[in-house]
Amino acid sequence: MRLMRRTIPALLLAGLLSCGGDGGPKGGELDVRLTTPNGDDGAVLLTLTGGTVDALQAPGYTVYSATVAGERRIVVAGRIASGALL
Repeated sequence: MRLMRRTIPALLLAGLLSCGGDGGPKGGELDVRLTTPNGDDGAVLLTLTGGTVDALQAPGYTVYSATVAGERRIVVAGRIASGALL
């Protein structure tokens, strides 16, 4: 019982320390590529979860986005073919 009283607080402390500093999640860029057998899809709907989105870029396409229930929903429209999308 004494071992358990010491172990649980030590595990909690180790978990808290691992969440901060250099070991935590970091932001960055996300490249989205599409693979499709079609050469002219009209639109694609994407749902991103897990963090905030500061900016979206889809060169050559029209982009619409909104946050719904904590998820970022993105519509990319145009003559969409396989390759870089967002």
